[in-house]
Amino acid sequence: MEFTQYRPGDTRLNDDDKYISLIDELYKSIIGTSHLFSSEEFRLSNEKFHRISHLLIEFFEDIHFDIGIWRSYEKFNEVTFGTKLPGTLSPNVKDVTKDQFNALRIQHFLWNIYQTVEPDYVWSPFHHDFVILSKALSLFMSGTEKRFPGQSSVKMFLNLSNEDGYDVKKKLIWLGTKSYFFRENFNLYLAKGNFKKEIPVIDDFIVQITTTWSGMGVIDILAGLLNIPQSRKDEIKSWYERHASFYLIKSSQGKKVIAENIINQQNYRIIVGSNVNPFKINDLIFGNIVKYGTEWYWSGKQHSFNSLTKEQIQETKEDFILNSSIIVYRYDKALLKKAQDRNIELYKEFVEYFGSDFIVFSNGIDLATSLQKQASLRYEKLTEGEFEKLKDDYGLINKSPKFNYPENVVNSENEIALFYNINEGQEILTEYTSLKSSLKKEGKDLTSDDLDFIYAMIEDPSISPAFVQRILSMFGTKSVLKAYLLKEENDIDYIIHKHKGIFFKNRYPTLTIVNK
Repeated sequence: MEFTQYRPGDTRLNDDDKYISLIDELYKSIIGTSHLFSSEEFRLSNEKFHRISHLLIEFFEDIHFDIGIWRSYEKFNEVTFGTKLPGTLSPNVKDVTKDQFNALRIQHFLWNIYQTVEPDYVWSPFHHDFVILSKALSLFMSGTEKRFPGQSSVKMFLNLSNEDGYDVKKKLIWLGTKSYFFRENFNLYLAKGNFKKEIPVIDDFIVQITTTWSGMGVIDILAGLLNIPQSRKDEIKSWYERHASFYLIKSSQGKKVIAENIINQQNYRIIVGSNVNPFKINDLIFGNIVKYGTEWYWSGKQHSFNSLTKEQIQETKEDFILNSSIIVYRYDKALLKKAQDRNIELYKEFVEYFGSDFIVFSNGIDLATSLQKQASLRYEKLTEGEFEKLKDDYGLINKSPKFNYPENVVNSENEIALFYNINEGQEILTEYTSLKSSLKKEGKDLTSDDLDFIYAMIEDPSISPAFVQRILSMFGTKSVLKAYLLKEENDIDYIIHKHKGIFFKNRYPTLTIVNK
């Protein structure tokens, strides 16, 4: 019965019951093969082996019926990394994936699944136990494939109409929370954030969160497998940039409302998902909308603010721009242009003063005082009139503005690296001394502390891929390859994508333009 909860209810078939007996057989096969494992950590609990059996049967269903989930993943990999199975299949090796249930394909799948089922370990994709289990599973499928149902209820569900955004949204929710491909990532997301399985949390995951599958999100896979025009695919993939804002309801008719985004003052025709339209004229609604075709659709929950005066609405607008500028840049392109231009000016000033966009400071005090001096020079060049204007805008007292840095930065007695990312702004790495030492070892005699510093650099969401690549260009990649048990330098890009997928979407300056 556990298996049925993952099937899409719209197209569930009685024939799906055939999978249940196959799951039990596969589970017994895995248990039998596990006795041949050379490493104790590969022998998971019975519960986890049973979960993996579920995932494998659904993975095999996808491959057998060409549902498109795995095909979309391999296509992305081939375009991005030059191989369908990065970390497992070298770009220089002949493609062996024409055989549907090739052991190497299964090996790549297992390697990724183990990372979500047992996230506290780092797994080598070529470990002896992955190899023997993958071969056993390949043999299992060669004798079992003919016993699959004649059709797939999952494929039928994904082939249903994509006429409007809510048709697509229904598939997106199933794919992100119940499919074999994403549900372990989703459960890990809930556990790490201590989240409840609620609408806003689900919505955030399916449209904004990137996953361990090459840094892809749920929208990337769904867009890849749906049989719709490329323009619609592109719209779905843009949903990670939901237009979060305050919307003033201008008119309402049936399931449609015309609403003005009070930030960019543009009108949107929004389709309401419920049978009863809950919105009234002049209501101010905070919510997210996404575009599909000619219409816009609510995404997640909406919050209503009634009976606000014009002054209160203006104050709400100014506060949102001040505190959520990166979101505003998604749809206010005039404000974005100002931020980008200003960021480039600041970047040039930084490079002119320090001689590079990558600087190493001896400690936290050195960093703070150096940046203070550089900023002071900028303000000293201003005329009194220009400074008076800035005084009002930024609340300055004199021409020596104060910066507030976190205590761990200012109090650090170790070297600190600062990188000015031309697209976003300044990034600070506090444990640079230790990281540098770990990378200089070139993979030899790495301690647990060395590994932790390397993992932090690759996996910390505040460190951009550009920052990582700058550091690796100085010290090489051998320690990173050793830390992640990988063989080829090409795999570094893959690992960075896995942990920093959001950086490969549109990015915006981390500064706020106070005056429009």
